[in-house]
Amino acid sequence: KNCRTASMIALESIAAKHNKIVKNNPLIESRIWLNCFDETESVRLAARRTWGVIHDKSDIGDDLPKPTAMYAIPLLPLLNSKDSSIATAAAKAFSHGMKAHPNTVNRNIQKLCSTYIDAFPSPGEGGEESLSGPSLPEKTATKVAPAPPKK
Repeated sequence: KNCRTASMIALESIAAKHNKIVKNNPLIESRIWLNCFDETESVRLAARRTWGVIHDKSDIGDDLPKPTAMYAIPLLPLLNSKDSSIATAAAKAFSHGMKAHPNTVNRNIQKLCSTYIDAFPSPGEGGEESLSGPSLPEKTATKVAPAPPKK
């Protein structure tokens, strides 16, 4: 987390002097945008300050200027991050980006669904257990009691 905060502070300093370098790079922009939604307050606040510098706004609070329409492409792989805080921040950044760019919603939902389907294990890839749920060992399976006799 400290590295991400420090990275946002460094990018803020760079953006203050060379705004176009940061603003015109979709990967850098998406990482700052991602961190604007981080659950760690120090990361989130540093990213929002940097976002404000990029967009020439001194105090943005929760009213974030929208990202470029290219925001989604670098975020998609992060939705599958093993670090749950990154995956969560990516999901929030992705959804806020779609809200800011309604004309990208259909295309990005299709990409999101495709990414999900590609990441979901298919039968025969060791994912069969996750598709049907874990099976109970035979020793612990419950036996069904016989029906009571009819009178």
